[in-house]
Amino acid sequence: MLSRIKNSLVFWIEQVMVRSALSRFLVMLILIALVTLVAGFLVHPLIPGFESTGDAVWWVFEHIVVPEYVDDDGDVTKRAVATVLIILGSILFAGAIIAILVQWWETTMERLELGLTPVALDAHFVLLGWTSRTLAMLEEIMVSQTRVERFLRERGARRLRVALLVERADAGRRQEIKQQLGEHWNPRQIVLRSGSSLRLEDLGRVDFKHAGAILIPAADTTTSSNLDADSRTSKTLMTLAAELEETLPEEAPLIVAEIQETQYIETLRALYPGPMEIIAGDEVINRLMVQSVRHPGLSHVYAEFLSDSSGSHIYVRKEPQLAGVYMQAAGTGFSQGDTPRRRAPPGRRLPGAAQSAQRHDARGG
Repeated sequence: MLSRIKNSLVFWIEQVMVRSALSRFLVMLILIALVTLVAGFLVHPLIPGFESTGDAVWWVFEHIVVPEYVDDDGDVTKRAVATVLIILGSILFAGAIIAILVQWWETTMERLELGLTPVALDAHFVLLGWTSRTLAMLEEIMVSQTRVERFLRERGARRLRVALLVERADAGRRQEIKQQLGEHWNPRQIVLRSGSSLRLEDLGRVDFKHAGAILIPAADTTTSSNLDADSRTSKTLMTLAAELEETLPEEAPLIVAEIQETQYIETLRALYPGPMEIIAGDEVINRLMVQSVRHPGLSHVYAEFLSDSSGSHIYVRKEPQLAGVYMQAAGTGFSQGDTPRRRAPPGRRLPGAAQSAQRHDARGG
């Protein structure tokens, strides 16, 4: 019977202590109060000079809370008891309270590092999920800041901000991103949040309703089929669409989704009410590889346009007067100043595919 009562008491204390820092603090206050009362009742008959038990209890409390108060005690017995109380108070009051505060601070910092609090951004980029291509996509976004200025200006954003939603955002994940980005790493521009793209509460942590663009890379395929990745993308779109239809903003975010099976493209387009671009990632990669094999040197052209290492970029700008004009006639719509030509360095020949394209244009093909 006594063992069961003891176990019940220990279990109750355990449940209260692990609940929160405030509950642990209250338990320590109750313990200090009990020690003060018991010690006061024991000290009153042992040490003369106290008018009442309340005076003895208050004297004990003062020595537990204020250690330097022992200097006022002249009696040796009283000093010895005061010293014991000071040691006990240092353990209960100072040590326990400091330990609780330190633990609360560590728990708070760990929660903040996990990214469980929602962000408040506007016209930012949202990148959902961590795949084998997430780091490369994040690097391309940060490198291409000057190319997305027009996109950001149209949505009222002053600078590029990226909110990345991963299953667990910890210090290791941040270090991995920092090593990949190198000089382009900026903790004020890249915000990590923990969560799943299939849960609406987690999506709210990246403020997707006010995003300028939402990027949904396809999940890494398993040995079973590509359907797992596409089904996850479709579920994410349905979750976003269901929330946006209830509280539709003035301008729905642009969604760029990657898909593995092209036969589901029309189905995905019907799931989201706002603007959306669907990219068949594996199909594009396969076509680039096949064309590079068929036309030697074409890979150099792809490297010029699809990477930032060479200094060549593709810029998109609106020219309504050229709508419906053939490509051969489009060049006459710009002056020499509008279309500056980049000359190759001396001694450097253009790639074979580029030379073939020039000969093809010269023949009027």
